[in-house]
Amino acid sequence: MFAVVVIGPPGSGKTAVLTALHDLLADDHVSHAVVEVEAVAWASPPVADEQSFRHLAAIRSLYAEAGYPLILCGATVTSAQYMSELLRAVAADDRLVVVPRKVVHPGLPGGWWLSMPPAPEEDPDEASR
Repeated sequence: MFAVVVIGPPGSGKTAVLTALHDLLADDHVSHAVVEVEAVAWASPPVADEQSFRHLAAIRSLYAEAGYPLILCGATVTSAQYMSELLRAVAADDRLVVVPRKVVHPGLPGGWWLSMPPAPEEDPDEASR
């Protein structure tokens, strides 16, 4: 299984990136699954990170058993330890980690990210046409 892991703080564009990737892949009939870690952990009382990683690993395994070769995963990474546990739970044969725009957590080792450039400024003249 290949994983595209989209990380960043709340509001950084993770869901927008996941949605765009999903739409492009679906348009090309590429089998894939999309999982947001925050949704997996959404419970009351809150699910601890350790438990949410077990949930993620179980979901990932179920998708793999069902024949999905690609998983898109979004997460708010808070530390290098969190990132390590996230990647362990995703258990991909290979992966690409995407950070929307220029969001880089200083505690994460370099070489794990593909930084996307910020969205271009909209030209007011173009918008009015």
